[in-house]
Amino acid sequence: MTEALEIRLVGLRDRVALLYG
Repeated sequence: MTEALEIRLVGLRDRVALLYG
């Protein structure tokens, strides 16, 4: 696995958290 993948997953989670508030 690459670090970029982990960062992307974290970013996606952050976006979902922002959308769901």
